[in-house]
Amino acid sequence: MTYFKKKNSLEIEYAKRVAMAEVLDFKQGIVKRKVSDYKLYNNDLDLMQKHKRFLSYIYSTIERYTVHRNIILYHYDNIPCTASVLVETLGISRTSLNQIIQDSVGEDWILKKINSKNKREFLIIPTKLRLEFWSIYCKRRYQKAKSVGLARAILNLEEHEDKKKP
Repeated sequence: MTYFKKKNSLEIEYAKRVAMAEVLDFKQGIVKRKVSDYKLYNNDLDLMQKHKRFLSYIYSTIERYTVHRNIILYHYDNIPCTASVLVETLGISRTSLNQIIQDSVGEDWILKKINSKNKREFLIIPTKLRLEFWSIYCKRRYQKAKSVGLARAILNLEEHEDKKKP
């Protein structure tokens, strides 16, 4: 098998495993509202219900999803997140963004804090609760990837690419 055919087959296998990991939510958990991941919440039913409320909210529109995803990404990348940055990068209206921010502050998912470098703007930062939701998401994602052998598919691709290097 040529290098490119083998790489293509390994990429297809990787894509299949990613899809298998993602579909697990539909088969066994959050989407069907089953209490299958109770231990991820340290047996805290209140936290689990708050997380499900958050998931229902962000998955209801693409704008809500992208706003919340970017807030987390900016947080971990140490990029100051403001309404202006979100409007510019996401291409959503300021009115929609303001509503999402207002809803999210009310639910204790984000905080608005005056920017010390520019007193006229607010930084948008995730709360401890929102960071806990992210941690749960990451644990769940890791478990799903592990259960379908995603690490092996990645390793196979890396080994194949290493063979091509001089």
